[in-house]
Amino acid sequence: MTRFMVACALTYALLPSAAAVGAETGAAEEAKAFYQSLYAEKVKAAKTASEKVAVAKMLVVGAKESSAHPALVKLLCEQAYDLANMTQEGHATAAEAMQILMASAPDQRAPAAEKLAALYQRMMIASRGDERTRVGQLLIDLLLVQAAEVTAKGEPAEAVAIYRRIVSAATDSKSPRTVELRKQLDGAVDRQRASNRIGQLQERLLRSAADFEAARELTLLYLLDLNQPENAAKYAGRAKDEKLARLVPLAAEDPSAVAEEPALELADWFRDLGKTGGEAARASALTRAKEWYQHFLSLHQTQDLSRKRVELTIVDLDAQLAKMAPVAARTASSKYKVIAKVECKEAAAVYAEIAQRSESLAKEKGEITLVNVHDATKLSRHSGSPQKVAGSYSDTPVVGTAGGIMFYGPYEQFEPGRYVIVYRFRFMQEETGDSLCFLDVARNGNTVSGHRPGAKELVAKGWTSIGIPLKVDQAQALEYRLWPNNRQIALDRVYVFRLP
Repeated sequence: MTRFMVACALTYALLPSAAAVGAETGAAEEAKAFYQSLYAEKVKAAKTASEKVAVAKMLVVGAKESSAHPALVKLLCEQAYDLANMTQEGHATAAEAMQILMASAPDQRAPAAEKLAALYQRMMIASRGDERTRVGQLLIDLLLVQAAEVTAKGEPAEAVAIYRRIVSAATDSKSPRTVELRKQLDGAVDRQRASNRIGQLQERLLRSAADFEAARELTLLYLLDLNQPENAAKYAGRAKDEKLARLVPLAAEDPSAVAEEPALELADWFRDLGKTGGEAARASALTRAKEWYQHFLSLHQTQDLSRKRVELTIVDLDAQLAKMAPVAARTASSKYKVIAKVECKEAAAVYAEIAQRSESLAKEKGEITLVNVHDATKLSRHSGSPQKVAGSYSDTPVVGTAGGIMFYGPYEQFEPGRYVIVYRFRFMQEETGDSLCFLDVARNGNTVSGHRPGAKELVAKGWTSIGIPLKVDQAQALEYRLWPNNRQIALDRVYVFRLP
């Protein structure tokens, strides 16, 4: 910390706290007084573009040092943005200011994200070639997070509007992902149509309670197209379909309350639903089938033909879902509210998979945030090489073996809170026994949290996701490590979820 920032911190500490004032207004006035005492004159004195950017950078440093005082962070970031955003020289500083504000003040995420999107749009228009593609990708990633958030809120029209902006940015920046993003727009349009269709069907039921076909279509639209089993259950009993009336309410239950026999019946039923219909509905059905098959495996420990059939079925489902990955991402289970701060089409599905294995994770309420995701190729490693492996989410998982540590890094900064670190991996041949590998999170070379999965936890001949719970009491940097114990293993990705 610079001498100037130490002085800032001491000055701020002497001001009355927001708690003492007892209201947000007090905190805002407190922040304003601090700003006036240390920054206002510097801002006023800045005349040229370079001078304004220099002061903006100072404000950004101040915001970073003031994370315990949200009102001050908000004021400093907004002032930094206003000073720096109008010149090319200041674009990076203005963007950093909005990124800090989004991360530190949940109530400011939406307006800050809109300012950042507008900035990226201007930057993209003003740039050319590879730089235009790079900035376009920043804009796309930001808008994808916004699209995921409004989709989770059940606002299909707003989601379509954002996806149209995404496709426009992809086209203008000549993004290599344009085709994939157009498919995501198509999916958003499908959801909006489903939402409109639901309104029509509800009107039909109001006119005639005996409109069993309307009730059936409503049930399946809620269940598959919109991923809302709780709402689907409201209409399932009105469709004069015994299986629908029995299984849809069961699908809305907490998996921990569902025994292995009905779990298997649900999985087979969803798999059958996934054989017909539009691609989005099929992807939704197959994703749910996989989740319920995994729940069955967590309960059915006997190594018999029933277990083998399910394990092989999951491998087949992975292959089918990999082919429709952009759609599968949009239709992953909505039982858990997963917000991705980085682009990750499979975030909800991955969390749903680890929740099947953990009663505590299954009971989590509130917003679960995907903070980051790391492809295996981006981690440091002592051995292994990138290879194509069926069913992976990354382009090229890393396959190899080692007697000690195979993967490690990167040292990533964590703020205090509860997390779960998820390793998605598979062994390249069938393994038996316990402690097949070691997955851990480490600080300064020492394990903070880890797990040694056994064969019973694995998806046979398929990808397995294992979550490592982590509680961080103070800000610190941590790394992720994998020890394969001389077994041939493929690592796909490492996910960082923050729990409520």
